[in-house]
Amino acid sequence: MPSDFLVDLIDHKRRVGFYLQKIANALFQQVNDIETQSNPDELSLIDLARMYCQSSIYVDFEFSSQVAIIRGNTRKRLGTRILCNYRRSMKFIVCDLFQRAVVHDNSKFSIEEYEIYEETFPELNKYGFGTEQFKAAVKKLGPALQHHLEVNPHHPEFYPNGINGMSLLDVIEMSCDWLAASSRSKTGIDEGLNINKERFGIDDQLFGIIKNTITYLEGER
Repeated sequence: MPSDFLVDLIDHKRRVGFYLQKIANALFQQVNDIETQSNPDELSLIDLARMYCQSSIYVDFEFSSQVAIIRGNTRKRLGTRILCNYRRSMKFIVCDLFQRAVVHDNSKFSIEEYEIYEETFPELNKYGFGTEQFKAAVKKLGPALQHHLEVNPHHPEFYPNGINGMSLLDVIEMSCDWLAASSRSKTGIDEGLNINKERFGIDDQLFGIIKNTITYLEGER
């Protein structure tokens, strides 16, 4: 019979996949029906992805240094060769999101991580995210957590400079991961977002963009 950890891991991958698919569907729907976002306070990660694919939109927006860095990282990682065509760029991003849905947290099945995560899961599941008890349980993951963070770029800890090293696609997967994890946590997504804002040094504009994305993902299914 599968352990509680294995059942939760598979279900977590399903939830993350659902959210990534929802973003991908939104991007596909807008390939033929581009609606520019006129209010910078309402920007989501979906809008930033569209902006990456078509630089002529959002020309009037002023972005914080952190958002600008993430946009620059995206351009460096994906390159400029796909930017000559809006459809090609969008399909490239959508394919990347589907690939991320498939491989998300697969390292937890590895010999470096599985047994330790399985042993620690009951305690991790017992306490709310951000509590001192939860932090103590996380420390027990030791080398398993270190390995996990070293091989999964949707975690800010993957990069030496944290969230400032991430690309737009990393941040999208990270946001889906946080929302999916909140469904099994005693700490709700709103409180969890505030904890992570301080934890990772997320500036106000990027935080607002992530929150707008979470609001979209939590909408009618």
